[in-house]
Amino acid sequence: MHVPILVCISTPRDNHSDVLLQPRPKSGTKKRGRLAIRTAILLGAGSSVAAGLPSTQCLTDVVLSGYGVRRHTDESYFINGADPPTGEALFAKRVAVRIHSHAKRYFCKYVGRRTNYEDLFYITRQVSDELYGEMENPAILKFIGELETEISPFIEEAKVAGCHNIHSFGALVREACNYIADIVWNRLSAQPKPRRHLEIIVYACKSFNVTSISTLCHDTHAETYLREGGISLLDGFSEPVTDVKYWNGDFSSSRATPFLKLHGSVNWHSFLLESGNPYNGGICIPLKSDPEHMYTEDGELLRLGNGGRPLLLIGTFNKIYAYTSGIYGELHHRFRATISEADQMVICGYSFG
Repeated sequence: MHVPILVCISTPRDNHSDVLLQPRPKSGTKKRGRLAIRTAILLGAGSSVAAGLPSTQCLTDVVLSGYGVRRHTDESYFINGADPPTGEALFAKRVAVRIHSHAKRYFCKYVGRRTNYEDLFYITRQVSDELYGEMENPAILKFIGELETEISPFIEEAKVAGCHNIHSFGALVREACNYIADIVWNRLSAQPKPRRHLEIIVYACKSFNVTSISTLCHDTHAETYLREGGISLLDGFSEPVTDVKYWNGDFSSSRATPFLKLHGSVNWHSFLLESGNPYNGGICIPLKSDPEHMYTEDGELLRLGNGGRPLLLIGTFNKIYAYTSGIYGELHHRFRATISEADQMVICGYSFG
């Protein structure tokens, strides 16, 4: 079986050629003006930290503090300022803190690491899925009973505070899920700092036969930088149509590098036509700053799905369930295929902290 060579890059250098491991080329040394060595690149979440985007721990800190978080009238949470949380954000934060108190004992004793927001979302989502019948999991019934005893007093407090949507244990847990997810995508939508740490990727694309660039990051700093550097990318979306790119799963061009966002993106949205019918696969990238006002070529309004939230896979293990479904199934199929085609693999920022 062909096994790619694994290469870890921790810090960029001025001379990038000595960072990439260069095995002896197969027959011939050039292909379309590049080295014939077939290289697959994988970027982990750590590759975004150098661009000034928040680390896993920073996102966890915001979830546990709730500072600046508010719930909008559209039922999504946003971050504005640094004041302590109020309203629904306060009660959602309390749920996250309670779950964190349970999780940290386990991860400290049995795993030897700190609990992060993905762990919190994973546990919270398991509770929500059980309560709403999405997944049957008798193993967590005892934990759910303990958690309900602990957080049920919050429900009456929420009603007194005017948070009438928090009317039950299940509703409060679902709010906590939305709270965590919204903090993550809001913070990862921030404008990145200069991204010179990605120059090595530009170098690789211009000097090697890159079979794919795959990323676990939700933000858009990598693809933006690479395109600015003259690298043509195939992301599975169409060319813009009335300021909207539609998912088509097309990675067939030989003149561009597949760019695979394996865990979703802060600018991916599901949608329906105003009439309620599906259109162009039902997933798009809005290019305007106001995704609430997108139209087809025929002038029909596109309505955002998923409560207006972007399509992200978060949660320590529950995201794995989605790897074989929908858009993610196609992306992971492409990922495996391009890895199999590679002679070497370059990995950056994929260290599990």
